[in-house]
Amino acid sequence: FMCQDIDGDKRNDLFLTHIDTVNQQATAKFIRINDKGAAEINTCPLDGLVTSHLQPVVSKLMGGEMAIYIDAVKGDGMITEVLGLKNGKLYNALENQSGGSTMSTYRASNVVIMDIDGDGVYEIPLLELITESGNPNDNIYKTYWYAYDGEYLILKNSTIMNYADGWYIELPPKWEDSITIIRDTAKRERIFMRIDEETGISAEVILKIRVVPISTPIEDINSYGFETFEITRN
Repeated sequence: FMCQDIDGDKRNDLFLTHIDTVNQQATAKFIRINDKGAAEINTCPLDGLVTSHLQPVVSKLMGGEMAIYIDAVKGDGMITEVLGLKNGKLYNALENQSGGSTMSTYRASNVVIMDIDGDGVYEIPLLELITESGNPNDNIYKTYWYAYDGEYLILKNSTIMNYADGWYIELPPKWEDSITIIRDTAKRERIFMRIDEETGISAEVILKIRVVPISTPIEDINSYGFETFEITRN
């Protein structure tokens, strides 16, 4: 649930979601609170094949309209549902595209929405497998971030995310389809390698990113063989 101003009247409203796993149905409910009490405005359908909802977020669409974003666990991955507000009532903005089962925002990992570029609009992550491991938890993905404009998902950028160590890198266009990445968990390192266009084999190292304790002496960092480095503190 969420208690927040949804319709812009400067009064808190109540927003609830409910999952009926037996009948595979899910709904969202909008309740307006005013001086006379609480009044149910409307309900709208959500994807009934999800097993849990994360905390809803009030934000806006790419065009500026108010919207509610809900990340939900579905199977082994996650989806994002987007609810718009029209004539004071909620509607499921993505339902018509997905026939009642939201697949347009499905990703095979529990990656949540965020405002990746700081423009005040939440972006929805979609994943592309880059490096497959024997353990699915060690797979490396390229993350595409999409903003929703009320009709289409608009690509904003593509990134490599490292949630464990708290960094990400935005990929330049020339790297989009020409790199693979090796993970060295013990060293907390990611190695970016160029793929040879003719052979399809990793050809050369083009970037290494390693996370080290802030207390690591500079001379030790220099000994790692990195040409340049940057120290940041969270």
